[in-house]
Amino acid sequence: MKKNIVFLLILIPIIWISCDGMGHQTIDFRKVENLMPQHPDSALMLLEQIENKENLSRKDKAHYSLLLTEAEDKTYVTHTTDSLISIAADYYEKTDDLGRKAKAWYYKGRINQDLGHPLKAQEYYLKALRDEEKIEDHALLGRIHNHIGMLYAYQKVYEKALPFQKKAVENFHLINDSTGQVFALRDLGRTFLMLGLQDSSIICNQKAIALMRKRIIPSVYTELAGLYIDRQRMEEAHGLLRTSLQNVAKPQAKYPVYLVLGELYKKSGQIDSARFYLQACINSAPLPETRAGGLFHLKEIALEKGQWEQAALLSKQYELLKDSIEQGKNAESIRNVQAFYSYNEIEQDLWEARLYASKQKSFYSLLITACLFLLTVALLRFIHYRRERKNLLQRLKANEEQIQRNEQTLKNISDVKDSLQNEIQIYKTTERQLSKEKDEQLKRTNEEIRQKIMQLEKLSHTKDELEKNLLTLRSENSNLKKREQAREEERKKIEESERLQNERLYDKFRSPAGWEPTDTDWHKLFISVDKLYPKMVTTLQKSTSLNESERKICYLSKIGVKPGAIEILLGKGNVSVYRKRLYEKLTKKEGAAKDFDKYISDI
Repeated sequence: MKKNIVFLLILIPIIWISCDGMGHQTIDFRKVENLMPQHPDSALMLLEQIENKENLSRKDKAHYSLLLTEAEDKTYVTHTTDSLISIAADYYEKTDDLGRKAKAWYYKGRINQDLGHPLKAQEYYLKALRDEEKIEDHALLGRIHNHIGMLYAYQKVYEKALPFQKKAVENFHLINDSTGQVFALRDLGRTFLMLGLQDSSIICNQKAIALMRKRIIPSVYTELAGLYIDRQRMEEAHGLLRTSLQNVAKPQAKYPVYLVLGELYKKSGQIDSARFYLQACINSAPLPETRAGGLFHLKEIALEKGQWEQAALLSKQYELLKDSIEQGKNAESIRNVQAFYSYNEIEQDLWEARLYASKQKSFYSLLITACLFLLTVALLRFIHYRRERKNLLQRLKANEEQIQRNEQTLKNISDVKDSLQNEIQIYKTTERQLSKEKDEQLKRTNEEIRQKIMQLEKLSHTKDELEKNLLTLRSENSNLKKREQAREEERKKIEESERLQNERLYDKFRSPAGWEPTDTDWHKLFISVDKLYPKMVTTLQKSTSLNESERKICYLSKIGVKPGAIEILLGKGNVSVYRKRLYEKLTKKEGAAKDFDKYISDI
């Protein structure tokens, strides 16, 4: 009967797995992936030819959804919903495929950005960077960092955009992607310009131009020319604008170049040329901002020439166009606010759950207090146990030594007894031989015999007492050993309980989503790590003094918390930089973030 039950328990999972795979076709997506970088249109055609998509397994369906979304994005297909990429994101979120997981969240962010949901897009981009250090696809990482930087720049939070745009440049540089570096450097230069750092903006645009090969990007040349005009480097600016005009792909793209060229001629005193290009911007530029710029510069030229009526007319046209642009920006701002409130409505359920959790905070505080009290009691009991155990071991050692001495004494007594018995035998023999001798000598001999017998009886009594004492000591020794065993078992149970508590605490730090550690949690973490790794405590104490955040990074790295989780726990961005600085601070050597992880792991 038992064998049949075991057989069924083994057979049922096998049947379930077999049934789960029935009816699913298997597809090799490698050809599609090979075509994707250079020929996304061909990859899209192959994906659209797949039939019976509903029969795909969950893994293949997720892979198909990811590749189809990527192909549509690269072929500029307009996105209308994120339901397709959500299949891939939900599947890969539960797997260890870090590359595809990051790519799925990236494309979900791209789609939501195109759909006008910047906050959602930003959330998904940040999710894509959770395992950044373990992802080797630097092209993907570069695009993610660049899009996050663009979103921050779009919100005019330029200080936060800067580190992400720098990371984008670094990732494209690691794979020698010159085109990616050009666009990332251009965006980085714009951010520097908005922060008032014109020199840094010029350097970024100069590097971007140096990286261009056959493909010229006119906007970079135009923006660098504008910066040169502000620095009165007119000849260089003119050369850049000439190159930009020669490489403009679409006719409507030439008008921003015309605007900068008109400004250059205006500042150079070539008024007729300036009017020609600025008037072309006013008449034909598709963007209202370009037309407004042309009106503004023509108005200034008219004022310089004393043409007051023309200046007034241009000023009126400029103000009307400027008001129209401002109204458009206000409408866009209203749409962004509306998108923000829509996003908040979606998050309402999560907020209600957090509100319920906050109501339980007092209960958990009491629970934590009780746990600390029990921990304190357990610690005091452990200290008492250690002291008592030390005393028991000392008594046990003393008893064993006493037993050894008594055994040696018993051995000596036995030897003396044997010797006395031999002497008595000799005396008796002598007595028989001397029976005929003098009475006085016989009395002396008898007296000696009597004394020897008394001594023998006394020794026999002493031996009996020592044997009883030996039995008592052995019994006490046995009881002490049993008590020691019982205390050892109790100590192991206490250590196991502490280990389980520490593991639960470590798991919270390793997965901090929706959880914020309190000072008590940090204190418990420090105590448990110090107890488990005393060498680490002495090493950090001997090193240069660390602040609280640096100490927390050391302890979190010691228990294996991922860099993304550390950023969440400490509220810091790019924790790799802090880990690199900590390695240099602790070892007085240069190194990377991974060197710091290995150093902390080894101590």
